[in-house]
Formats: sequence, C-alpha cells, structure tokens
Amino acid sequence: MLLLRRAQQFLGIARKAGAAVCGREKVDALARAGKIGVLLAASDGAEDGRLKLLRLAKALGPDIFYVDWLTGAELSLAFGRENVIHAAITQGRLADRFKMEAERLLGFRGKPG
Repeated sequence: MLLLRRAQQFLGIARKAGAAVCGREKVDALARAGKIGVLLAASDGAEDGRLKLLRLAKALGPDIFYVDWLTGAELSLAFGRENVIHAAITQGRLADRFKMEAERLLGFRGKPG
C-alpha cells in the first residue's frame, strides 16, 4: 500500500537524520529532554507497554501525536531493524510531515480494534 510506504519512508528519513529513535530507553531519554513530537507504539506489542507510552504521551501534553496502530513489522521495516516496538520522532518538520502521512494512512485503513 502506497500510503503505508510513504509513512514508513518519512520514518526512515527521520531516523537517518537523527530525528527518530527506537527502543524504550531511547524514547524515555527523548521524553525526559522534552523533545518528542511523535510517539509510536507497535499495535502488536504488549498491552502494558502500549499503555505506558499512552500515559507518557498524555503526560507530555496535547501536542504529542501518538500512533499505536502500526505493527511491529511495519515499524521495523521503516527503521531497518528487527522488533521495533517503541519509537519516537523529535519535534520539527520531519515529525510534522510524518503526522500528515500517518493521518492519511489512518483515514484510509482506520484504526484496528
């Protein structure tokens, strides 16, 4: 699907630019620095992990774009790594562009569950 590929491409670009990280510890460090623009949790990850990230997103404020409807495989492909469950993009243009592409994808396929 082209919309998914575009969202993954922007995630990959953000990673290569140093604006995206994956892994719980790196996401937590970015949150402590107050730099998160997009917070991602794999839809097929453990429920308690998704809930922790959701609470983190709410604690960081209403400007955080929270994505919990991409699978771990979809996130892993975007990052070029295996088993990506938690990820974040720093605030800025790349986060804004990813949000736009992700909202298009969500509008097309809808949120699972």
